This record gives sequence, structure tokens and C-alpha cells, in this order.
Amino acid sequence: ILASSYDEIMTAAYNAGIAGTGKHTWLFSDGVGSEFTGRGFTVGSPLERAYRGTGTLSAQGGMPGMKAYDALVEGLRELGQSVEDKEYLNSLLPNQGITNHTDVTDSDSYLMTPGFVAPFLYDAVISAGLSACNLEMNHSTTDGSFALSGGDHYDAIVASTFEGSSGTIVFNSETGTRNPKSALFTLSNFVDDPDASTSDVVQFKSQETDVFEFGAWRSLQPFVFNSGDTIAPPDLPETEVDRNYIPAGLRAVGLTLCGVIIVLSVGFTVWTKKKEKIRIVKAAQPIFLYIIAIGTLLMGCAVIPLSLDPGVVSMEGASIACISVPWLLACGFSMTFSALFTKTHRILTIMRNAAAFKRVKVTALDVAKPMICLLLANIITLSVWTGIDPRSSKTIVLQTNRFG
Repeated sequence: ILASSYDEIMTAAYNAGIAGTGKHTWLFSDGVGSEFTGRGFTVGSPLERAYRGTGTLSAQGGMPGMKAYDALVEGLRELGQSVEDKEYLNSLLPNQGITNHTDVTDSDSYLMTPGFVAPFLYDAVISAGLSACNLEMNHSTTDGSFALSGGDHYDAIVASTFEGSSGTIVFNSETGTRNPKSALFTLSNFVDDPDASTSDVVQFKSQETDVFEFGAWRSLQPFVFNSGDTIAPPDLPETEVDRNYIPAGLRAVGLTLCGVIIVLSVGFTVWTKKKEKIRIVKAAQPIFLYIIAIGTLLMGCAVIPLSLDPGVVSMEGASIACISVPWLLACGFSMTFSALFTKTHRILTIMRNAAAFKRVKVTALDVAKPMICLLLANIITLSVWTGIDPRSSKTIVLQTNRFG
């Protein structure tokens, strides 16, 4: 990517919502160079927001404090300060319409720093030279001659290991490239430069935050991300899961209606008990009125477990709620309608005997036997169901997005 394209890319990334949001981290290669530093960005502009907290991952030929690297730096400085050596270098520099290279070699900064490429070139030349020397030392012929083939030289380079300016040089025997665990990398961070920034214009500076050497990363100072924090944002956006739980409003309405049913059932039971001596209440057969009230109470209470899900109780609690719903509904429904039918059957029995001018006494127990049988049938069925294959609460994924 050309340096002139970075602004265009980062502007497009900002407009797409993948840069400058505080949720994304952009790392560039060492080809960026000083493209982001020494420039002024208007505060709040897309580029200022997009470039803030970015970084570069660079391969390094060495760092101050490394023995071989410091020796190379010192050697290059001595070479640049030697008049005789500079004259010799001038004679070796290519002549492409330029006969005098002293404008370069006489500069005060000439060979004062190794630059980015020199350490790698040094290690490459040393690896080629050492491997050739090793081949020559281990090669013996009767006439003392020595021929260096490309294949033998390549194999010798791959097999060689030595201390270079960029650390211990180890090659990958399969690819012939350098083993990345032996390489030296630095992670740099672009942050505000307070000395060069103003209230309206921001300039960034590059500071090294981490070093990869000896196969492991070593932190020098915290990396400041786009959000301004030193804690890395998550690799992926936070997963948004719609668990389809019962809304709080709907649960409140259901429980309110459940409360109304419970209050009315208990209220009518108390009222029936107090008024059971009254003729019209006695004719309505209070025993069956009690059973109807209990049945409606059980069915109303079924709303309570129906309102429970893993959003308010544990998965085990939700499973227990699932099991209790059919028990409450089936038993309550059976008691309510069996009582209605039994009550009607008792009246019908009395009326038929009255039409035949027969006197008969029909007790509640006489007509309640079918109701008891139906209730026992429900209890047996529910018990077998609960014992063999009980209902349970499970989370089933119905739909996922393209990220799964």
C-alpha cells in the first residue's frame, strides 16, 4: 500500500464504523514509516479519530544493549569517520551519472546510525560467509580444490546458527526463512505528542510499547488503544442474545390476574362457609362449591410457574416450574368440571325419582365417585409422566447471525 493511500483507507474505515470507534485496533506494517508522525490533524476529524491509538508491528535488526548490535553500530561509526575507508567506499559506489559521492559520504550523519536495513544486510552477508567457510573447512580433496554449489551452500545456510546483530539467527529447515521465534519485533504505538499539539491540532508520536525476542513478548510500557484505555478491546463485538424471556410487563399482568383469581377463590370459599345455612346456598350444594373454588384456585396458581423462566430463576427452578404446570392445570380443571357435572347429576337423580313419586336420598359421596375416579386417573397419569419423562426447561437456538 502506498503511503499516500493510508489517509484514504482510514477515512473509508472511519465512515464504515470500523476505525475511530474505540472498539477497533489498527496495526500497520513497518512500511508506514513516519507517515503518521510530524503531521497535524484537526481535533475531532475522521483521520484524527481513526489514527489515534493505532500502531506498527516492525521487524528490527537489533536494539541498543544487544552486544552484536552495539558492535555493529560502533563499527559503522568508525567506518564513517575514517577518511581512508570513505575513499575506498566511494570507489565502490555505483557510477550512474554521478562521479562524486562525497555529498553523501562527507555528511556528518554518514554511517552514524545503522538505519533499518543495514543490520539485516549484515546478518545476511555473515550467514552466507560463515556457511561457505564451514563448507570449505569440512571439504577435503586430494588436490586441495574446492567448488561451492548452490544447493550445498543453501543447505549450509539453513543449517547454520550464529549470533547476529538482530539476535540469534536460526533458520527454518523446510522453508529456508528465518525462524520467527529467533527474530526481533517491536510494537509501536501512535499517541498524542503534547509538545507539538495544540487545542485545535493534534500531532502523534511513535513510542515502543512491546518487544518480541527469544520467542516471547516483553512489555516496555502500556499500549494506549483507540478508546484511550490500556486494556485491549474484545476481539469480537459483544454477542447480543435474545433469549426470548417473558417480558417484565407481561409477567406483572399475569401475576396480577393470578392474584385476582386467588383472592376471589378464597373469598367465595369464605362467603360460602358463612352463608351455607341459607336456603339458596344450601340448595347450591356447598360441598361442590368448595371443590369448584379449589379447582379454580389451582388453575389460577398455574400462572405462577408459567411466569418463571431462566431469566428470573435457575435452570433447575425453571424445570420444576415446567413440571408443576400440568399438575395444577389438570387437577384444577378435573376438580372444577367434575364438581359441576356431579352437582348437576345429583339434581338430575333427585328430579327423576321425584317424577316417579319415589323418595330417595342421594348423598354427595354417592355422586362424587365418578369425580374421584377422574381425579385419580389424572394423578396416576401425571405421576407416570413425571417419573418417566418429566418436562424440563431447555434453551434452543432458533436463529443465528452470520457469525454464529
